[in-house]
Amino acid sequence: MTRAAYLGLDLGTSAVKALLAGEDGAVLATGRAACAVDVPRPGWAEADPWSWLRAARDAVAACGAREVAAIGLAGQMHGVVLCDEAGAPVRPAILWADGRAQAEAARWRSPGNPAAPGFAGPILAWLRAHEPEAVRRARWALQPKDWLRTALGAPAATEPSDASATLLWDLAADAWACDDPLLAPVRPSDAPAGELRVELGAVRAGTPLVHGAADTAAALLAAGGRMLNVGTGAQLAQAAAEPLPRVPEPTCHRFRAAGPGWYALAAVQNAGLAIDWARRLLGDGPARVGDGPLFVPHLTGARTPLLDPAARGAWTGLSLATDAEALRGSVLEGVAFAVRWARDALDAEAGRGEGPLRLLGGGAHDPVFAQALADALGEPLALVDATDASALGAAILAGAPARPPRVTGEVRPRRPAATLVEERFAAWRAAAAAV
Repeated sequence: MTRAAYLGLDLGTSAVKALLAGEDGAVLATGRAACAVDVPRPGWAEADPWSWLRAARDAVAACGAREVAAIGLAGQMHGVVLCDEAGAPVRPAILWADGRAQAEAARWRSPGNPAAPGFAGPILAWLRAHEPEAVRRARWALQPKDWLRTALGAPAATEPSDASATLLWDLAADAWACDDPLLAPVRPSDAPAGELRVELGAVRAGTPLVHGAADTAAALLAAGGRMLNVGTGAQLAQAAAEPLPRVPEPTCHRFRAAGPGWYALAAVQNAGLAIDWARRLLGDGPARVGDGPLFVPHLTGARTPLLDPAARGAWTGLSLATDAEALRGSVLEGVAFAVRWARDALDAEAGRGEGPLRLLGGGAHDPVFAQALADALGEPLALVDATDASALGAAILAGAPARPPRVTGEVRPRRPAATLVEERFAAWRAAAAAV
């Protein structure tokens, strides 16, 4: 008898990941294919949605998926894909890192969730003001993974975890806050969505599609507990008991989980994005953390807790003695301090969740960066076997059993360095608030 397998697709900012999970929930294979971000103007971030479909095909081929019981999707949050009735994009997708809607975000009022220019609500307001013809040609304004599911053959729809992250969702009513005709109908994350109608590697046409979830919600489903996921950006997430925060002016977010309930989120805009930028600038090489200049990683603005899309990065404390090794280390430390600042805000607004902080994403694979994170946070980081957690969460929504992740290691803060770390963090925070 052929054993069932479930395919999870995670549409990230820079790559699509495919993961095949067995009927016992074990990961059988993974694949990955790059997709590009376009920058037509400074501060803008767009993508050709068709490139996502091509990358999905390549990722599925790389993981060798053939006989699949169902396909679930996860994907980058926020942004907007304007498309017509048939699902064809009427313009390039605008992504979460885009900053053109700063004025709209500054005027936005959404109880419970602070606004950022990369969210769907401000982007749609900008499009209506600046590209009304594109809006007139559009039938739907979709989130990235919802567009990809439509391109695979499903009718246009969304689900609560992505819908609640648009700033167009009524948190208290748990429904759309307006009757905008561009907004798609909402279905449960694990509900059937249709059937595969296009070529997707060796996966047969007619394979069931499942709606899926936003990438952070999918990763939280796979990893559980308290989670720190480091990719292009970084997200700290934990379950929340209620949809609305307890503070009048929150800097963290509350979104719907992939299943019942909610989660609280603190977001760092520039994590892997800043590290990759520094690698292109400085080249690969050793990194010395903790005794060089300070680096503020706000290259594309800042989310939690600063909430300033106009914030910019900076190096401070440079001297003639500063070398490339110190600069590389300062970037790792600066991103770690940005995560610390966001973690402190999440603790203040939602309370610290139970259990260890689980480190996921690319940050888990670099021991120097993982140590910088543990030192900056002042708490141990658990390394788990939740490979490609968002794609695994998508496979779980497609029907794969959820398995508690196995802890494979731990990174503990170096206590002798704690005093120096706190002094540097205080200086870094002052510098971050000033740029």
